[in-house]
Amino acid sequence: MHITDQENFMSSDYFEIKGLSMSPVSVRLNFIRKVYFILLAQVLSTTFFILLSIYSESYRLFYASNSSLMVVAMLVSLVSYYVLIYTDQSRKVPNNYILLGVFTVSESYSISYVGFAGKSAVLSACLITLVVTGALTYYALTTTSDVTLQGGALFVLCGAAAGLLLASLLFKSSILSLILSAVVICLYGLFIIYDTQLILGTKSNQYNIDDYILAALMLYVDILGLFLEILRLVQGSNEN
Repeated sequence: MHITDQENFMSSDYFEIKGLSMSPVSVRLNFIRKVYFILLAQVLSTTFFILLSIYSESYRLFYASNSSLMVVAMLVSLVSYYVLIYTDQSRKVPNNYILLGVFTVSESYSISYVGFAGKSAVLSACLITLVVTGALTYYALTTTSDVTLQGGALFVLCGAAAGLLLASLLFKSSILSLILSAVVICLYGLFIIYDTQLILGTKSNQYNIDDYILAALMLYVDILGLFLEILRLVQGSNEN
C-alpha cells in the first residue's frame, strides 16, 4: 500500500519549488535535524517491537493468540497514515505528533511478526537495509541528478510492480517472485533517494519546512518497505 500512495503524495502541494519559496540555510538545517530525529524515534520504536518478538516468548505467545489485535493495529495504522497524508493535521501541533505516534506504534506492532522469521534472518535483513539506506542517502547527498523531477517515472515503476504482483498471484513462479522482489527493492530505493532530496531541499523540489512530520513519515515508510522486502528475499534464500 505504501508504494502507490507515495505517487499521490507527489502530486500534492506538500513540497515547494526552489526559488519561489526558499528557506534560509539555518532554517532548512533545523528542519532536516527535526525530520531525522523523528525518523530515529520511529525506527527505535519498530526495532523495540521486533526485538520483543525475537527474544520474548511471552510476547510471541500474546501476538500469536491475538490475531484480531494485529488486524486492529493495521487498520489504525492505515487510518492515521491517510489522515496525515490527505488532511492538514500533519501541520497542526500536537495533533501531528500524536497521529504520527499512533501510526508508528500500531505499524511497529503489526509488522513485529517478522521476529518469527528468526533472529538470523531478521538481523541479516536489518544489516543489509542499514547499508543500502546509508549508500542511497550518500548518493542523494552527492549526486547531481535531480530525482525530485522523476515523479512520473516512479509512478510507471509503481504500475509495473503492481502488474508483476498480479502476475505472481495468478502464476506461482519463483522467477516471477524474484523479479518482483528486485523491482520492489529498486522502487523503494528510488523513493529513499527521492524523499531524501526533498528533505535536503537542494534540488528543484523540496518539502515545505512545516512538513517535517510528513517528511519523516514518508522516509520511514520507504525504509520499512525496503527492510520487509529484503527480509522476504533473505527468508527465501534460507529456505532454498
